Amino acid sequence: MKAILLSLSAFFVLNTANAQSVTQDFEGPLSSPWTGNGAIIGPQTFFSPHGGNAMYELQSQEYIYASLSLSNATKYIRTWVNGTNINNINIDLENTNSTLVRNIGNFAINNSRTWQYVEYQLGAAYTGNYYIRFKAQGGIYLDDISISTTATPTAITEEILEIDFKLYPNPTDNSFNLVFRAAIDNLNIIITDVAGKTVYTENNNISLAANQTKAIDISNLTAGVYFCKLSNGKNSFIQKIVKN
Repeated sequence: MKAILLSLSAFFVLNTANAQSVTQDFEGPLSSPWTGNGAIIGPQTFFSPHGGNAMYELQSQEYIYASLSLSNATKYIRTWVNGTNINNINIDLENTNSTLVRNIGNFAINNSRTWQYVEYQLGAAYTGNYYIRFKAQGGIYLDDISISTTATPTAITEEILEIDFKLYPNPTDNSFNLVFRAAIDNLNIIITDVAGKTVYTENNNISLAANQTKAIDISNLTAGVYFCKLSNGKNSFIQKIVKN
């Protein structure tokens, strides 16, 4: 499938005043202004869980790109990548006839089948109509692409991945433990029952060192299914807990 060059009227403006973003989460068809010659596939059966149930598959030399009118501000280009082999993804800035202007970044993907977060910056000097292209140098997968003028990641990348922490034992009796692979600050813990009622909370901005164990006492709860939400202000993850 050949690239389709969009007209200038289809270009999405990254407006600094409104701090707009262009995102693509692959839970449905490609949204404007995205074009690509790979394929949306799902569910993420053999990968560590990520946001949503679908991802974008790129074979070698396949690509996905967005047609943008870039504003006079720093641009942040973010995505999650995965792969079953050691391959690279190139992120390039091109003009509207698909000629390379500059390479924004190259990311080496490991074959651990875990999602890796990628972020690059494009300077304010690059303004006007461009393509930002994500091109595979081998079989890879993408999820949750964001191009934004805001330094804070957009909602689709605001996740604490299941691979980032361990919650055990689960099922449990009177308590369970949390251990994060890397240090985390401003951690808040909320446990709700299946009806959504909050039954436990620690909203005191906990700080934990890497591999430090945090014990949670739930001895006062009745047997059943609960949901533990972990958040640090911008990132969150919900884990189901079963109490015997």
